[in-house]
Amino acid sequence: MTTGKNIAQEITEELKENAPTLSSIKRKNIFSVPHGYFEELPAKIKEQCIEEDHYKVNRILRLIKPRSIAAAASVILIAISLLVYNPENSNEQLALQNFTNEEIREYLFTGAIYEINEEDLINEYLKTDNVGGFEDNINDEEIIEYLLEDDIDLTTIINEIN
Repeated sequence: MTTGKNIAQEITEELKENAPTLSSIKRKNIFSVPHGYFEELPAKIKEQCIEEDHYKVNRILRLIKPRSIAAAASVILIAISLLVYNPENSNEQLALQNFTNEEIREYLFTGAIYEINEEDLINEYLKTDNVGGFEDNINDEEIIEYLLEDDIDLTTIINEIN
């Protein structure tokens, strides 16, 4: 049985036979580390990290230029103006704000509401999105039943149209 020591001896003998110059070189570590390298290493790493942090801060400061500040201020100003100007406040709502609740009540209870022109009312209604609120599936029988229940005859309809 061959042991590890025997194998190492066999390799050494074979090396002497095949490469005598190589086998004559003594086993020596040719690499060296400067004195105190590993003691100074943590301090050097820390120093490089601090330099990188300074670089990052300087980079951020370079990005913040007067143009960038002006652009950000413009965006904020536009956003605030859009919030202040609410397009949902129509002229009608603004006009109603000029009247007090008392004035509105007085107008409604004095009968002035009956002075509204029916044609103007219809025109205003047609301007809204509420047009076409009728059911499309009403049949003739339902219409006749409605007219009979409310005692509406042909004369009443003709009078309403005129």
